[in-house]
Amino acid sequence: MMKNRERWFIVAVAIAAAVILGVSSTAYLWPLHGPSGGSPLGGVYGNGPFQTGGMMSGWDYLSSSQLASIKASQPVADENDTLTFGTGSASILVLMGPMAEGQSMYSFVIDNLTNPTLVFPRGTEVTMIVVNVDTDAYHGLTLTGLAPPYGYDFMPGMMGSFASTQVMPPQSSGFAAQQISFTVDGDMHYICPVSGHAQAGMYGQIKVE
Repeated sequence: MMKNRERWFIVAVAIAAAVILGVSSTAYLWPLHGPSGGSPLGGVYGNGPFQTGGMMSGWDYLSSSQLASIKASQPVADENDTLTFGTGSASILVLMGPMAEGQSMYSFVIDNLTNPTLVFPRGTEVTMIVVNVDTDAYHGLTLTGLAPPYGYDFMPGMMGSFASTQVMPPQSSGFAAQQISFTVDGDMHYICPVSGHAQAGMYGQIKVE
């Protein structure tokens, strides 16, 4: 027969393990605590490799001058808020939560367009440099195969997502920035995974020519 002391020891170990696993899972899904290592923008500033996915890569803080120095691809824009990119590869600067007059905090701005449709030839290698320029709200960017409408508690990380940044904090001493890279192989949407943001209109479409 197992003694009571041994039983309590086993129960205590089981509870401790459950707590540790729970904390680890929460940190993975919603890492709101700051950079978690590495330099996600090394490919932009230091000729390092671009990061793929981004969930565990942390983010960098950029100054205004660093943000202004990012070189993005030059797409062709049309009157329907659509940006069309050429073959090969594309580097795209995505601003989240702009606070300029006439813009909604629940939006992405790319090449001065709000939530534009992005059109690529199939097989294009895309790198998105994603920057939170909001002054008081968290934002992130997730690529998903699910189309709108989105509910308030839509969870793209568990429902058909291809890649995602972390949820990044608003502007403070700098702009939180992270990048993701992916190959365009079909239509999808880019959305903000924060509860209520996609529902409020913070999403856009990616299409294959």
